[in-house]
Amino acid sequence: MWEQRYDIIQPHRTKTNIRYYKDEDLKLLLNIALLKKNGIRISRIAKMSPEEMAQKVAAISEINFEYGTQLDALTLSMIEMDEYKFDRILSTNIEQLGFERTMLEVVYPFLEKLSLLWLTGSINPVQENFMSYLIRQKIIVAIDNEPLPAEQPKPPSFLLYLPEGERQELSVLFMHYLLKVRKNRVFYIGQDISMTDIRDAYLIHQPDYLFTMITESFGNHSVQAYIHHLAYAFPHMQLLFSGYQVVSHEFYPPANVTILKRLVHTFTFLILFGSRQTGKRAKTPKTFAKTSNHRNQKALFFAALMGLALWGCNNAPQGEKAEAGEAVETAAENGSEGEAVTYSVDTEASVINWQGSKLVGDRHVGTIAIQDGELQVANNKLVGGTFTLDMNSISDNDLEGEKKTKLETHLKSGDFFEVEKFPTGTFEIVAVDAVGDNPEATHEITGNLTLKNITKSITIPAKVEFNERGIAATTPQFTIDRTQWDVMFNASALGTAKDKIIRDEVGLQIDLKAVQPEAVQ
Repeated sequence: MWEQRYDIIQPHRTKTNIRYYKDEDLKLLLNIALLKKNGIRISRIAKMSPEEMAQKVAAISEINFEYGTQLDALTLSMIEMDEYKFDRILSTNIEQLGFERTMLEVVYPFLEKLSLLWLTGSINPVQENFMSYLIRQKIIVAIDNEPLPAEQPKPPSFLLYLPEGERQELSVLFMHYLLKVRKNRVFYIGQDISMTDIRDAYLIHQPDYLFTMITESFGNHSVQAYIHHLAYAFPHMQLLFSGYQVVSHEFYPPANVTILKRLVHTFTFLILFGSRQTGKRAKTPKTFAKTSNHRNQKALFFAALMGLALWGCNNAPQGEKAEAGEAVETAAENGSEGEAVTYSVDTEASVINWQGSKLVGDRHVGTIAIQDGELQVANNKLVGGTFTLDMNSISDNDLEGEKKTKLETHLKSGDFFEVEKFPTGTFEIVAVDAVGDNPEATHEITGNLTLKNITKSITIPAKVEFNERGIAATTPQFTIDRTQWDVMFNASALGTAKDKIIRDEVGLQIDLKAVQPEAVQ
């Protein structure tokens, strides 16, 4: 309302009259919100120049330690990529509150807010990397400021690392700090660590415990196989595992493995571990707020939560986003080169893989079957075609039993794809263009995707190959915005609670096989 009354900002609009804001607009809105939150009337703010607003915001953020004000100030400094401002806010909080309280009361809520900004597209990877690097620096300095524990009596030792392919180390670094400040010996050997590296470190240090987090998918082997391999390779070491890829799979770990699947599991291990070192009786998780060791438990609570926040930021479906546009003319209407030959889609060998996730927590993967289809080939080139998606076949691949059935039923309901009313979807190829600069694709395919009777055009990369049996068209994973096809359940635009938001982006990967007419016979 004040936006219109005081003419402070004019939103931009798309061709379909949808409002949107640019980076400069977002900065201005954040400044206005922070000033208004701190008691300055909107009529007065409207008269300020951008420079005056920035000066006032800087002054408020230095004297007001209410966490909402600090979060707004940190968000602004991240969007502006202002290292001086970001560092000043964190350093001032650390000086006033201490490092652990700053992490608990400022940094973690900021990471939560970052998850929402990432979801809504308000920040980009460069801004996120900028922020992560500065927080990482602070944690490393805090680790370095803690003296090494005395050699005698020999303290418990922990080996911390991230496996090959893992890059998100903030939570592991903070766990390093928490263990070191409690006088444990910690050996952090870094990220992208191989089994050989772990073996070499073990031979040198003989640590008592190993701790790691697995949040990304393994390419060549399963998480369960990796954990079992480590357990049998290091039978005399206690192994602690956490991370999305660990907690989302059900399996029976070996005896020397502890899965920190929920926050209470992390609490229980660390409380029991602390009690063994001090000889004091361990408290149950229900008594956290009443124990004299509350400071330690609150910090460990943050460590687990920060891991969840980072999974939330990084468990989004990967791949290039396929922007949805208005439906376009079909290949038949555009014409094709030469006389086309029809290849029949092999429905048994073809499939669509999907991936969806919440903003924080759950991620699921599954498949959709191809009901029928055909591809048009002219002069040994793919020129058109269409295939039908059997929406009743939507299947989840990472759950079992009742949980699997419940999720699949929900996906087929009116909340999502409403398969009783819309039992099929279609993809109709409109244009196929050769590309030469993409190692994962030989062509770009433009087509009309129809779901829930809504048709939008998308362009996706694909590797198109001919063989003696027929043709294979395989895409790397790409993403679509489900809301463009009216799949709105717990979408970001609906004001859903943060821990319930399901990402608008859905990951898809198409594996299509078609056989030439002679092969069918």
